[in-house]
Amino acid sequence: MANDKYAIRRALLLALAKFVCPLDLNTVLCDDRLMLLGVDNARALREWDELTAAEYLLPVPGFPEARKLAPAIRKKIEAGQSLLDDPFLAGASAVR
Repeated sequence: MANDKYAIRRALLLALAKFVCPLDLNTVLCDDRLMLLGVDNARALREWDELTAAEYLLPVPGFPEARKLAPAIRKKIEAGQSLLDDPFLAGASAVR
């Protein structure tokens, strides 16, 4: 499961959603979901950067390591909506 980029992306977003303030990757990696996935730091960084490039995570001016959830993603998570309908977060199974 640690090699499933979609599971890692969802876990990163859900971990960050627990907090209102922006966080850095090292802090987010302490989340239970990510620890259970056994994600190594290099793989987590790759997916963190992908989420940032796709604007699911937003950089925080003045804090180069920190990210916050994009408002639309935070709203979706807080509303209890599934992330599995998004191809970027679930892969080809999202389009079924």
